[in-house]
Amino acid sequence: MRIAALVTALVLLSIPQCVGATVTTQDVDNCLKGCIDWLAQEQFTPSDVGKSWTFEDPGGTYLGAHYSVHFATESNSQLVDEGVAKVTFTVENCDVGTWPVTFKGDDRIILVDPWTCSFTGTYNLTAIKVWGQIAALVDTQNHVIYIKEPPSGYPNSVYPGVLFGGMPEYYATKFAMPVLVLAVEEGVTDQAYKEAVERALHWEITVNEPRGYAYKPSLSQIVSDLENNGYLPEDLGAVLYYYVIPFLIGKECGLVSDSDWTTYESDVKTLITDAVLASQVEWDNGQKKVVLTVDPTDKIAYWLREKEVNNTWVPYSRTYDTAACVLALVHAIKLGLISPDQQVTIGNTTVTVGDLVKWATNALVQFFIDGYGNPCTLEKEAVDQGYYWKEYYYPIEYAFYALWALRDAEKAGLLGSYAKDNLQVALKRYVAWLEGMELPNEPGCFPYNEYIVNEPDFASTCAALRGLCFAVQLGYKGGDVCGLIARTLEAIVKRYQEAKSKGLKYYFYVPTPENGFFLYMSRFFPDRDVHEVSYATAQAVSALAAVLELPSDVKDQVMTTPTTTAPPTTTTTTTSSTSSHGLPVLVPPLVPIRRRGGEARR
Repeated sequence: MRIAALVTALVLLSIPQCVGATVTTQDVDNCLKGCIDWLAQEQFTPSDVGKSWTFEDPGGTYLGAHYSVHFATESNSQLVDEGVAKVTFTVENCDVGTWPVTFKGDDRIILVDPWTCSFTGTYNLTAIKVWGQIAALVDTQNHVIYIKEPPSGYPNSVYPGVLFGGMPEYYATKFAMPVLVLAVEEGVTDQAYKEAVERALHWEITVNEPRGYAYKPSLSQIVSDLENNGYLPEDLGAVLYYYVIPFLIGKECGLVSDSDWTTYESDVKTLITDAVLASQVEWDNGQKKVVLTVDPTDKIAYWLREKEVNNTWVPYSRTYDTAACVLALVHAIKLGLISPDQQVTIGNTTVTVGDLVKWATNALVQFFIDGYGNPCTLEKEAVDQGYYWKEYYYPIEYAFYALWALRDAEKAGLLGSYAKDNLQVALKRYVAWLEGMELPNEPGCFPYNEYIVNEPDFASTCAALRGLCFAVQLGYKGGDVCGLIARTLEAIVKRYQEAKSKGLKYYFYVPTPENGFFLYMSRFFPDRDVHEVSYATAQAVSALAAVLELPSDVKDQVMTTPTTTAPPTTTTTTTSSTSSHGLPVLVPPLVPIRRRGGEARR
């Protein structure tokens, strides 16, 4: 890894410093190394297969008293107390490459799936309902929280059921795939990290419905659904970001084995030709579709989703899907899976694949310009009209995806003429828009979107940092881009330092949603307001890796160089006894409210 290269021999006084740049190169090194080490150490690996943990929920303080968490069953219209919630979990091959909800060995219940674990009656106890299901019963007299004992087969074939912190979090691993691979593309060379990403990528591509989890198909299953049913099991953008793009970039970066490439290359080709290059492709059992629009006059092309609302097909998700298709095509061309000269016919227009990519980059640049920096105006209109949930609208993240697509297209020589001529205008507006989105009371932090702004969102903050770095890579150095990078970098690094000082077993995480498909146990115990640790940590790694790819003159402005090199901070953590389960309680400054958690992509 290039960590040592950051510590230069320049004299501090000779370096032009950006106002407010307080993070040192050593701080960034330590944060990056800590995150990389965590991902390498906490992943389930082949050596873990067959290893068992017995998780026994420790309970916690609720309503001013200690409450225990018990499993319960129902028999003859009576509630049967089965004792403290406890399960023996054994790692299986389907878990290799994934990460736990929090950390290995954590015996706290983090969430309960009310669709598989719900009560039929209240038994004169306080009922906690989620989506109309009785997900828990509270006995305030005896200080017990009852959770329905999971059905037969748990935890081997029932997922999530009841998810303890030390169990695999499949959806978080899936969501992390693009940024895990991106960090390697950006230059992270740490061998343990690369091996961890390789295992995660192999899991993502090959494992189908682990432990019965229907929302994690394999790549072959996705293709089978398309060929046999005529539609994808999930939206095209998700298929590309979580499977195809990591697989293609992973191949370029040496993260895909020869056997996996030989086995799944044809599946990727099928998705490129039959989904990306199709006039339209359906998903969600045909209730939604992705449509490719081509305008040969203005040389514009874009993909967008449509869903039927009151007999009208409503368009949305244009930037997310267009950026995904551009990235997939750019890297498929690079690897020789498809020729840029191959012709495709969309409606009445016949165009080469190479020109289609160029026209799509024209569209992405136009989206930035039309939205005055926010390329997701179509999505915002859908929210304003009530057709699109504001919890599913991530403009800062989607803007980053668009910049990623533009950057990789430029590297491949596939930027359209309009994109080339107007890119700097688009980037100027993007940086100005981000300045306006920065939270005034939280320097360097960004919200979920314009509608959910009461607290910072960690994924959006990392996406903003990556986007700013990519804007610089694309040639933009105007406005306050250096100041924004410096403040955002500091916000991320300071969170790492805070977690280190408190002895946490993780540095970054996503607090559990206030509302969602699951019952989150943080409803009772505030110290369980945590999940998706791997997803959040991968976000941080890719953001820091993007900083390390900045030109030297920009790096000198966003980080200070210490006059003396301090010894690197150890990544070994110790726990304190500040909570009932022996872990320190930390409510993070960066709170991703209503973040995915298996919600938005479920």
